[in-house]
Amino acid sequence: SRKRKQEEESDDNVFDGDDEEDNYASSDDEDRQSDAASSEGEDDFIDDEGDTRVIPSTRSMYQWRLREGEQTNSYQSVDGGKIIGNHHCYFTGGQYTNLTWNARGALSTGQKALVSKQRKRSIKLERVFGHSSNLSQVPYHPDMLPCYEYFAQGIQRHTSLETFKIINYHLPPSSWLENNILSTLENIHTLRALELSNCSVSADDLSSL
Repeated sequence: SRKRKQEEESDDNVFDGDDEEDNYASSDDEDRQSDAASSEGEDDFIDDEGDTRVIPSTRSMYQWRLREGEQTNSYQSVDGGKIIGNHHCYFTGGQYTNLTWNARGALSTGQKALVSKQRKRSIKLERVFGHSSNLSQVPYHPDMLPCYEYFAQGIQRHTSLETFKIINYHLPPSSWLENNILSTLENIHTLRALELSNCSVSADDLSSL
């Protein structure tokens, strides 16, 4: 167990060539998205005044890791085995199993997007993966549920919402979508467009939709 702990502690300093490139590419994408968001007028966003909710804590990509004894199927994604990989530890010369850097980046940015401010008339939760990434969807892990619940609760404050889109996110298990999203959207009469793309919607939620 001591050896495994040493390998995990050293993991933050270990990069595979391809993953490192994807990591920096993802960071560049995030910076561009952040700059674009900051250039928009603040009046376009929902006002935080009166919102007493506590924002759930999020993890950086370095804090996402396969914990000791944790089952790999705790991470759900259409990308399957691409989110878990074997890593080489330069300190011990051995190998160990952990989340890929692409998966870590997707989980981290996905959490942050879920708790970010949303526009008054348009909610769009989308993760765009670059050509260098081998992922197509933000994985789901139970630790992300508080962020998803925070996101869903915020929709109730959008009384003039016109468009709602979730793209490339593996949503929480059935019937989270029905109970937390669709039931709210049903009462928003200004809604014109609803898009759920590559979200792994369950059969029950699809029927409700």
